[in-house]
Amino acid sequence: MEYDMISDKIYSCFSAVREQYMSCFDQTWFRILLEECPMEKGLQGEIRVFLDSQQSELERSELVLYGVSNLEHFIRLIEAYLLPNIKELLGVSGLRPDRRLKNREQYLHHRLLAEVLPYNVSVLKSRVQELKEAAGTRTPPELPEIPVYRSA
Repeated sequence: MEYDMISDKIYSCFSAVREQYMSCFDQTWFRILLEECPMEKGLQGEIRVFLDSQQSELERSELVLYGVSNLEHFIRLIEAYLLPNIKELLGVSGLRPDRRLKNREQYLHHRLLAEVLPYNVSVLKSRVQELKEAAGTRTPPELPEIPVYRSA
């Protein structure tokens, strides 16, 4: 009985991660932005395969460990390469008036995306942490630093 409660807790956390990822990060506009990141080919595909797992498959701790590790790496890449430059990349930065969007509707939409992305990343990060704790997976506590990319 206790195992079923643990399994249900893991699946509940897993479902929250899947919902956040699919609604915020598995979007065409975001995949276009990810081209700015030095991301390994197939990382997003591996994340999608993990997030398509059935509840019974989550009993394999190595699957959860691998999925959580990929998600943590994905989040670190976004934090290092996209978040510092998100306004410039979306064309809404006051620092780059030459690249600023002219269409008002497009500008407002991109500005909203630039403001919401850091929040969405923090929600995904906390949900991945909850899944990690519920599953008892042990990923390396200290991962090597990813160099921060600064655009010109």
